[in-house]
Amino acid sequence: MPRKTFIEVRCPVCQSENHRSLGIAPVSETFRYVLAKEVDIPPVTVVRCQYCGLYYVRPMPSLTLEQYNQLYSIDYFRQNTPW
Repeated sequence: MPRKTFIEVRCPVCQSENHRSLGIAPVSETFRYVLAKEVDIPPVTVVRCQYCGLYYVRPMPSLTLEQYNQLYSIDYFRQNTPW
């Protein structure tokens, strides 16, 4: 069975299903490139858990380690603080 690229999830921290939608997240060109033509990218909504306050996206991308490494290369973190 092929692996799903986007999955519906509960809050990753507290497992609550109670969340508030904040809007559709833009999909970066890098993300589209990493997925290539493997999958249609559905609308991804940023939500906030009403129980613990965590912000996350639904549906959640479920990528391979190789895909994550392509997305978050050393250049991705270059703009962050030294820590």
